Amino acid sequence: MIFFVRRGRVGQAGSSRMDASGSPGGIPGWIATAWLVLILGLHGCAGGSGGPQPLLVAEGRVSVEMLWRQKIGDGQGKSGYQQLVPVVAGELIYVAAANGQVQAMDHSSGELRWERKLPVGITAGLSIHEGRLLLGSSEGEVVALASADGEPLWARAVEGEILAPPQTDGEMVVTQTLDGKILGLSMADGQRQWDYRSGLPLLTLRGTATPVVYEEQVYAGRADGSVIAVSLEEGILLGEQRLSVPMGTTELDRLQDVDSTPLVVGEFIYAVSYQGNLMRMALPELEQGWSVPASSFVDLAAGAGQLYLSDSDAVVRAMSIRDGRQNWELELPNGPLTAPVTVGSTMLAVADSMGYLYILSQADGRLLHRSQVLSRRGVRARPLADGERLYLYGNDGRLVALRLNLLPQS
Repeated sequence: MIFFVRRGRVGQAGSSRMDASGSPGGIPGWIATAWLVLILGLHGCAGGSGGPQPLLVAEGRVSVEMLWRQKIGDGQGKSGYQQLVPVVAGELIYVAAANGQVQAMDHSSGELRWERKLPVGITAGLSIHEGRLLLGSSEGEVVALASADGEPLWARAVEGEILAPPQTDGEMVVTQTLDGKILGLSMADGQRQWDYRSGLPLLTLRGTATPVVYEEQVYAGRADGSVIAVSLEEGILLGEQRLSVPMGTTELDRLQDVDSTPLVVGEFIYAVSYQGNLMRMALPELEQGWSVPASSFVDLAAGAGQLYLSDSDAVVRAMSIRDGRQNWELELPNGPLTAPVTVGSTMLAVADSMGYLYILSQADGRLLHRSQVLSRRGVRARPLADGERLYLYGNDGRLVALRLNLLPQS
């Protein structure tokens, strides 16, 4: 299922003007734009492309051991679009739920170290840096918590809905809002230091790319199909690169959002748009390198000289990081898929809308393992890999820790 946001007027007859948050008269944006929730006939809404899919048979080359399981609040909530991804730091794993629950657990045993129930919902997070957890609240605030015990440190309103985890270099906190603002806040107290604003298309996907803080610059994907670079210190635009030019006659055809997090590998940054292209750009000016057709709204992964993406047709693809040439692809039956994640140096993990986990070979895309490890409410949040350990956080709030073992060939 893909969610869209229309800016300006909603529908034709009986429409009403939206406010700056994308909501008419203070009504929550997800209600105001519910008519734009499209289920049939759109990429990524019903799994792979075109009719019944063949039964996938895994090779059984990987054993999956359940280490522990925990339940955290209401998980991703009922919105259908939130992707709250846990973070690991030291010996702890931190996880947040849409209803405001935040927990810290021992990453190896699942033992609870602390928990805190915030008085607001959580729409984005988590990220962590030097003892501080950062998240976005349902009240349009960036919130900082102490990672030692969850004690609130500060909260700062940003006048916009936050769907991507705030990022930081330790001094500046950067967040991007659904209405297109990029803001820099002081890590010390949340005071606003700068903001960058630009216009957005009339119709966009309901999602926001996580900004990337790298070497005194902020790189951000935009709803108009571009990636921009702004200075971390002042928020001044330094560069811009459009991944593709909108095509087609309808607003749906012309959707080009960059909702996946740009990925820095060495001296280059990679980004993919919906119904557009996957592009390699040189840092720091965003000079265009190779570009290949692609469509995705979830994060990229890299490993073994390749880029991996879960496309909007529920196909996992591997492209050469050097020239963008496709090396392999595997179509899976239950889209939409999570972002892929590399596990160790040989495996790739992805989960789906029915709670299935797939383990693929990075080398050639062979399906090494397939099992249903979470409920049929499925998984939206990107899997989290920590060495040979893998964490999956289901939409229903079940967090599982798994150990993957590559078995020898007989």
